[in-house]
Amino acid sequence: MGEYEHPGYGELEVNLHSNQLVAVFNAMKIPLEHWHYDVFNAVENATDEIMANKKFNFATDVNGNISSVAVRFDDKAKEIMLTRKVDPRLSDTNYLARFVGEYDLSGHVLKVSLAGGGLRLDIPGERHTSLCPISTVDSPSRNRARSASNSRLTKKTKPPPPCSSGPKAW
Repeated sequence: MGEYEHPGYGELEVNLHSNQLVAVFNAMKIPLEHWHYDVFNAVENATDEIMANKKFNFATDVNGNISSVAVRFDDKAKEIMLTRKVDPRLSDTNYLARFVGEYDLSGHVLKVSLAGGGLRLDIPGERHTSLCPISTVDSPSRNRARSASNSRLTKKTKPPPPCSSGPKAW
């Protein structure tokens, strides 16, 4: 489930309706059924026959999160890779404020603060680092940072990863 985008093809949204995955693309509602591993098939008797039997191949990142979906909309063209959109809450400073605070990581104090519309990580003796949002925050067990009310990190948990592209990624 989630929202995916492609610069030329636009947006694709996948939701769960009555225990069935449904993709929405250009106002077409496409019921999906499990086909094989991470591949789902557009239901053959769907209202829009153009999408019948199209395969939706979901890919995961190294953390096991769904990061993209590949679909061949035209049998004569290559698959189109749609990338998962970043959760819009991760650019909302009111939402991000819950992550502000000091974290203890094996005796080292890390400070997370709001900066430039995003989060900044300060580690004593190091340069500050802008934090990059992960694509989803719907599963608390997969969140990298704990809320300020539970701001104690252990050796098993890590702060959010730094952005490779700098502050503009927010």
